[in-house]
Amino acid sequence: MKKRIGFSSFPDYSGNSKALYKALLLKDLKEFELVWFVKDIKVKEQLEKLNIKVFCDFEDNFEEEFSKTHIMFITHDNYINIKRDYQIFVGLWHGLGPKKSGALIQTKEAREFIDTYSKSCDYILAPSEFGSIVFSALFNKKVDKILQYPQPRYEFLEKSNGKQNLEKLLKKDLSKFRKIILYAPTFRNGLGERNGQLSNQNLINVNKYKEKEFIDYLLKNNYLLILKMHPSEETKVNIEDGTQNVVILKDELMIKNLISINEILNGIDLLIADYSSIYIDFINLLRPIIFLNTDEEKYIEDRGLIFNSTQFWFPGPKVNNMTNLCDEIDKMFQDENYYKTQRIQFNNLVNESKDLSCDRFIDEFIKDIEVKEDEKEQNKESKKTLISKILNKFK
Repeated sequence: MKKRIGFSSFPDYSGNSKALYKALLLKDLKEFELVWFVKDIKVKEQLEKLNIKVFCDFEDNFEEEFSKTHIMFITHDNYINIKRDYQIFVGLWHGLGPKKSGALIQTKEAREFIDTYSKSCDYILAPSEFGSIVFSALFNKKVDKILQYPQPRYEFLEKSNGKQNLEKLLKKDLSKFRKIILYAPTFRNGLGERNGQLSNQNLINVNKYKEKEFIDYLLKNNYLLILKMHPSEETKVNIEDGTQNVVILKDELMIKNLISINEILNGIDLLIADYSSIYIDFINLLRPIIFLNTDEEKYIEDRGLIFNSTQFWFPGPKVNNMTNLCDEIDKMFQDENYYKTQRIQFNNLVNESKDLSCDRFIDEFIKDIEVKEDEKEQNKESKKTLISKILNKFK
């Protein structure tokens, strides 16, 4: 029996699901049929041009095709409400990070989500023993149902051409810049709450901000600053016309080009982060990371950090004003050993494996997974077999 593996993600065709799909595709395993389920008809059309088998939520045949799927790999809560009993759901999730989530958020909505998610996902993926323990607590899942492998999207850190992808997205020649800096803050609106405070008065969420001085600093050092905001917060940032060293990388553009965030990370020289899990991915590269803690007190009050620890989670300098930010950028680029030990120690804990490929996950788990057939389909096949035997007797 050919096993059908389904993939879904948010946004469509991105993140861990995309990386795992591409890894399986390269292996050309004949026992599997690989299909995608998407919500955006435009993405469906794009994927069909790439000869990818894909079905969209709004099509008449969606339910029938979904019911033929034996294994689903998802990044969020994709389709957990329509899971069939015979289907195996694997939650690849979308990152291990410092902010409280899942069972640690004591709202009615969060509890209902975790209850449904935990019951629907047969397995959840975590990148380390530490991650397994955290996810077991966040998702109310037994540790033996947590699969300990690198996140599939880590493959992109080694195999993607980040600079080339950035040049395609930004329409810029990146060789003209001495260093590429990415500012990627977490999104602060979730589960019906407002978490922390993101300033719309400056390009980067720091105090004592003076835009001309900051732009001049970037120009003087020939740095390109890329702002990757959450889609809901992109409109809060204004870039003055003619500014050459600052660009906003919009989600819409990445979706249009079918390029996800991990496919650009190895083209970045320094990451400016806060509470987003993106730095857990980036730290595999052991490159410099600076943490903004401008709204730390309010963020902890509104959302909270796991372990309530600001020391444990951030293996790099923490800054909250423009002068300190520029000083720390200078130190990072002048001394490659600055905070390097902390990055190595933290990475060994949260990511653990030095092999970032999907190979072990595919060889040890996916190849051996046993699937069940839909009972209705089994009955149909049994009837066909019985009828065939009877007819053969009369031949």
